[in-house]
Amino acid sequence: MSQNKDTSTPSTTSSPSKMTTNQPDLVLEPAVPRFTQYGTNLTDGNLNSRVIFATDEFFAVADNLLKREDPEFDPNAYCSQGKVMDGWESRRRRKPGHDWCVIRLAYRGLIAGFEVDTAFFTGNFAPRISIQAANIPNYLDDEHDEWMPGSFDRFERGGGIRGSKANDELIAKAQAACDEYEWHTLVPMSKLRPGYQDTRIHYFALADANLKRIPFTHIRVNYFPDGGVARLKAYGSCSYNYQERVFAKLKPGERPPLMELSSMAKGGRGLACSNKHFGVPRNLLKPGRGIDMGDGWETARHLDRPATIEINPETGLVDTELGDWAILQLGNITECIEKLQIDTCHFKGNYPESIYVEAGCARNLNKPINDESVDHDDVKFNDLTIEWFPLLLRTKLGPDKIYTFELEKGQLTEPLPENRPYISHIRVNIYPDGGISRVRAFGRPKRMVGELNRVLSGMRISKLAALGE
Repeated sequence: MSQNKDTSTPSTTSSPSKMTTNQPDLVLEPAVPRFTQYGTNLTDGNLNSRVIFATDEFFAVADNLLKREDPEFDPNAYCSQGKVMDGWESRRRRKPGHDWCVIRLAYRGLIAGFEVDTAFFTGNFAPRISIQAANIPNYLDDEHDEWMPGSFDRFERGGGIRGSKANDELIAKAQAACDEYEWHTLVPMSKLRPGYQDTRIHYFALADANLKRIPFTHIRVNYFPDGGVARLKAYGSCSYNYQERVFAKLKPGERPPLMELSSMAKGGRGLACSNKHFGVPRNLLKPGRGIDMGDGWETARHLDRPATIEINPETGLVDTELGDWAILQLGNITECIEKLQIDTCHFKGNYPESIYVEAGCARNLNKPINDESVDHDDVKFNDLTIEWFPLLLRTKLGPDKIYTFELEKGQLTEPLPENRPYISHIRVNIYPDGGISRVRAFGRPKRMVGELNRVLSGMRISKLAALGE
């Protein structure tokens, strides 16, 4: 389990009364980029990212690259092709060329960097790789990627076939299909290390700030010339075009639809938290219910929790000042949150006793948005002015349950229009600690125009690119 310290402190004009946050985790090693903690994994197979073509899958299929689970290794596992490996491994190439595969991202998104894991590939890892990316038109309509020869057949059978190899004709057609689009090199040809514990993990951050602003739909992974990799993760954030997909479709006078603005599929992000010992905030924004407890946000137990738990007779809640928080950014601003859902799925013996949720109005940035001297891979809350106000008063929670709160039923508070014109962030405060699976905030997207568009678009694309400091 990751043990990472989060030292970011949000700028705020109000905060939960007297909250004492959890003990910090171990300090994050300098070599570990922030995007691994706060970025969305756009190549997550559980989010419907998938391989649409691979030149060779003799020893292990390319679909393994997208697994959520850590790689496994059984020294006694063999099949007719040879050693069973948990990754994508091609045969030893004896013909001209190199091996490559194309991956459809879970969402059209902005990419901040990659994590490449060669776990257990010690004498058979790919010695060099490169990664390219393209923004393929009709990404949403062409869900089976029929622009790529053989993609639909691969989809129908549920992935690649171990022991298989694309013939020369199919490879030529796949290459011609790729040549119809512009591919940007995100990771130039780079050496990999063997998959021993101390050398298996590789990080590649995008060095070109302009590439971080281009939404991509597909990536191409090139082995030079052959070999294996266990896992590949492309961290970034979903690029959801509200103007094109929402506002442009509205009739005059029509209200925008009620949408789950916190969803990572709509551009929502988990930005920061007080403690992430067992899970990170981005998990709160995933679609569907959690797969298990590891698919949520869970904090460590407070070491200084009282020896005896007491209940406040006035509130009926645990009498404690201990708590933890997580800050979520909405995919688009809204005038109010009309519905809020909290899901404690799978958290049966470690759910929070209660929860208090605030809504935030981010006013401005202190530094120029396009200042190239600023590291856009980090969230710097000192550059933001976020005004917080209560959205959901402290409320008792229970195990393994979905809680729904609605504005029209008086269960949520509404911001004052005169000094809080929109909501851009959510802060989830749990007491005293524990874990939750999902947070869903529903609102009607509000157009961002003029200075508001400049500030918040800059925050969404550069300053708050799903990464934390």
